[in-house]
This record gives sequence, C-alpha cells and structure tokens, in this order.
Amino acid sequence: MIVEELCDPTETVEPEEQHGRFCQHNVLEEVNHTQKYLQNFLISFEKCVIKMRSLKIFLKDKRNEIM
Repeated sequence: MIVEELCDPTETVEPEEQHGRFCQHNVLEEVNHTQKYLQNFLISFEKCVIKMRSLKIFLKDKRNEIM
C-alpha cells in the first residue's frame, strides 16, 4: 500500500503522531471506499448523493484529529 511505502519503519513516532497517522489512514480508506462506490453504474444517483454527504460528515468529524 502506498501509505506504508511512504513511512520509514526505522523512524520513531510519538504517540500523538501515531494517532494522527491512524486517523489519516482511516480517512484515506473512507475516501477510497467512496470512490469505488461511486464507480458502480448500478447505484442510483440518490444513493451516490447519500454516500457523498456521508463522506462530507465523516471528513468534518475527522478534520480536527488529523490537523
């Protein structure tokens, strides 16, 4: 996975940074899931709107954790 490739395994990470990285990983997973969901042609437009709104709420909730 690209995120793991960017991390240096020899690097020491403070607990606060570890939490930030964990949150970033969760955010990337959620965005990736949403992208895959939206590429499915069998899903209605209304469901796509719901998924995008859900992602928006998720990102707003996580915004302070990853900054």
